[in-house]
Amino acid sequence: MEHEGGGDAMGYRIQQLEDKLQRVERESFERSEESRLKLAALTESIKTEAVSREILVERKAKEFKTLESAITLDINLERQQRKVTEERIMRELDTRCSQLSGELAITVGGVGGT
Repeated sequence: MEHEGGGDAMGYRIQQLEDKLQRVERESFERSEESRLKLAALTESIKTEAVSREILVERKAKEFKTLESAITLDINLERQQRKVTEERIMRELDTRCSQLSGELAITVGGVGGT
C-alpha cells in the first residue's frame, strides 16, 4: 500500500510539474508574442518615419530650387535695371558734354571774335 500511496504522490508531483511547465511555456509564448508584436509595430513606425523623411527631403529640395530660381531672377532683374540706369546716365552725360562743348565753342568763338 505504501507503494501505491507513494506512486500517487509521485504521479501528483509529476502532474504538478507538467502543469507548471505548461504554464511557463504559455507565459513564455505570450511574452515572445508580445515582443514580436512590439517589434512589428516599431518596424512599421520606422518605415513610416523613413517615408516621411523622404517626403520632407523632396519637399525641401523643391523649396530650395524655387528659392534659387527666385534669387537668380532677382539678380538678373537687378543687372538689367543697372544696365538701363547706366545707359541713361551715359546718354545724359553725352548730352551734357555736347551742351558744354557747344557753350565752350560759343565762348571761345566769342572771345576770339572780339
